[in-house]
Amino acid sequence: GGTRKGPRGPTSRFYELPAGVRARGLCVALSLKLAQDDLHIVDSLHIAENEGKYLVDLHRYRDWGPSVLYVGATHDSLTPNMDDALLELKASVFMTLEGLNVYSMLKFDTLVISADCLNHLQRRLLHYKYRIYRPRQPLRGYERELIDDFPSSFDTIR
Repeated sequence: GGTRKGPRGPTSRFYELPAGVRARGLCVALSLKLAQDDLHIVDSLHIAENEGKYLVDLHRYRDWGPSVLYVGATHDSLTPNMDDALLELKASVFMTLEGLNVYSMLKFDTLVISADCLNHLQRRLLHYKYRIYRPRQPLRGYERELIDDFPSSFDTIR
């Protein structure tokens, strides 16, 4: 009853979640951080001083906890002063919006996000929440009217 060539090794069960499921996970994680008062929105991530002590004092003054995740829209959001200051803090990390995930949001105690990054994130989440499945077959008359009446773009909420 044996097989001729035997097993070929462990099979990977990895699969990527659909984009809508990942978007809902980000919404839940953001809502959780907001409910726990661990979500802080700042105008920009620029700091004027070149000292890491300034950021340590800022964490202590605002009671941000031991680990902080800073999220910016692009790598340009991270200035050299901020980069040097983050080296002083062992449990604080900078991440771009492209790398933001639910695991990282829940791993860190506090989430500090810039306003422009939040606008980009909001646009992306609204896109996945309200996008329409467009079938390959031609639509019937009433279905076509429903799609034509739906707004194609969303304004950001301030």
